[in-house]
Amino acid sequence: MRLFQSHNCMEMTAVKMNNLICHRHDTHMEYLCVTCNRSTYSKCVLHDHKGHSVHKVTYSRGKAKSIIKDWLEEKLKETKLSRTYLDQIQMEVNIDIKAAREELKRHYQAMIECINEKYHLLNQQLDDIHQKINEHLKEDKSRIDKTSREIEK
Repeated sequence: MRLFQSHNCMEMTAVKMNNLICHRHDTHMEYLCVTCNRSTYSKCVLHDHKGHSVHKVTYSRGKAKSIIKDWLEEKLKETKLSRTYLDQIQMEVNIDIKAAREELKRHYQAMIECINEKYHLLNQQLDDIHQKINEHLKEDKSRIDKTSREIEK
């Protein structure tokens, strides 16, 4: 003979933990509306769950503690997984930032080299211009001196 053969039973773990209290009356559930997957209070069954599949909830305090403990362990496991995932993301971000800094440094050094090359090129051009100007001035002075000597004669 099987006990509870005629009963429609469901695992309490299928009920969300935030549904263990009637949201309207802020009291522990007495009934479970299977249609809504929500716990409810006896007054709510008559008004809000007409025509729904509703079951009286009976469980021992130990079973409730066990359900809550299991739920808390599951949430702790999820939290640890989330923490591990966040740690992994942080590590990847750190690696990406380090690579970006190295790339920035390479670009910076390349720009500095380019600027130095341009600086030296422009300096050389200025030296060339300066030399040509000095040569022209020397030639002009020489002509002036020559002209001055000729005039003095």
